[in-house]
Amino acid sequence: MAKIIQKVLDISSFQGVLTDDAVAKIKAQNMGVIIRLGFTGYGSEQPSLDSCFEKNYEKLHGAGVPCGAYYFTLAYNDRITDLEIAFIKNHLANRLFEFPIYLDVEAQTKSAGWTRCTPQTRSKNVARICKALQDDKYYVGIYASKSWFGSQLIESEIAPYDKWVAQYNIVCTYGGKHNMWQYSSTEKASKYGITKTASVDISNAYLNFPEIIERNNLNNYDGRKYIVCPHCGKRIYT
Repeated sequence: MAKIIQKVLDISSFQGVLTDDAVAKIKAQNMGVIIRLGFTGYGSEQPSLDSCFEKNYEKLHGAGVPCGAYYFTLAYNDRITDLEIAFIKNHLANRLFEFPIYLDVEAQTKSAGWTRCTPQTRSKNVARICKALQDDKYYVGIYASKSWFGSQLIESEIAPYDKWVAQYNIVCTYGGKHNMWQYSSTEKASKYGITKTASVDISNAYLNFPEIIERNNLNNYDGRKYIVCPHCGKRIYT
């Protein structure tokens, strides 16, 4: 069994804007956090920013909590794929992330286009978004359930990108290489000072993502060093 390097939460507007108490508790427990950047709505088919992304990024990153981001894709055709690439790049710009940028690939049953999309087309479009981000020096990964990795995505198309597997089980039985495992959606949110929802997703990270990203100057890392002020808890660049 791979060594667990860090525990990681993922949050979105469902958890709301984190309070200072929540940020302090997350930091004290040495957690990483993957924040939802946004999603493409099944009705409008237009990219939308998660209403809490900017505030949660500002609070967590400012306190020195290592962060990543995820985007909930609906890329079943070239038009949506192009829109998502431009949107994601625009909102990642000038923000540093110590964890990967993940493309969240899940069922959207209210979208006929996504539901009817073939695994080949879906994988091709997901891979195109990942490559566009990777070309801009982002550390990129794909999030999906074990069943979706096995039936709705073509491994040969997405092989170059990191995998974050969701399987709510005592062990992860996904046979492919993966460096994150989301093993529960019922972690008590109150443990981390989160009160808007009763539970929150939690994952194991098996790589030291912050060290890899810093060493390779990825995710907008520009070589700056910082300390976290012991008095105000804010990140101060030196």
